[in-house]
Amino acid sequence: MWAESPCNPILRLTDLAAVAGIAHRAGAQFVVDSTLATPIATRPLTLGADRVLHSLTKYLNGHGDALGGVVIGRREPLAELCRQALIHFGGPLSPFNAWLIRRGLHTLSFRMRAHQESALKVAKSLESHPAIKAVITISAADLGAGGFQMIPPEKRNDAISSLAAALAAEGMAPLAGTTPERLANEVFPMRSSGIS
Repeated sequence: MWAESPCNPILRLTDLAAVAGIAHRAGAQFVVDSTLATPIATRPLTLGADRVLHSLTKYLNGHGDALGGVVIGRREPLAELCRQALIHFGGPLSPFNAWLIRRGLHTLSFRMRAHQESALKVAKSLESHPAIKAVITISAADLGAGGFQMIPPEKRNDAISSLAAALAAEGMAPLAGTTPERLANEVFPMRSSGIS
């Protein structure tokens, strides 16, 4: 079974745990495209998914300058998939694309926080505009629904570390010690001065 949650562009959430149960009772595997949520917002493997897909090209890269994707899951079931992929699709990412994507992982938590804050402001503004009939967004009430689990700020580095560990096996781990707080204070010091 396949799910994308939240699905693009209408942001519908899928109850991942419920669908995982249905799939497994039927003897099927459950695969989730979690590109839009990123590991910052949801971790489908903890909700019963067998595999998780992310487009590395979008949020994880964050710069629109590299193409890539990742399939995450348990090592043994992925082994055959990896063998078949090498036969049919070729080798892994080029070292340069891997480096570009790794660069984006350094700022993922910081960027997702900014996306979330900006999106909320835009949605609130649009909701009160007389020419707008509907605003499609994930509200605070939706966050607990459908297995969508906004990871608290204090655990966001763990989410990035988990993805980084998965990528490290392929030689693409981000530099140790890179945190959103370090980026905010050292790389983007103007933020602490009130400039965003």
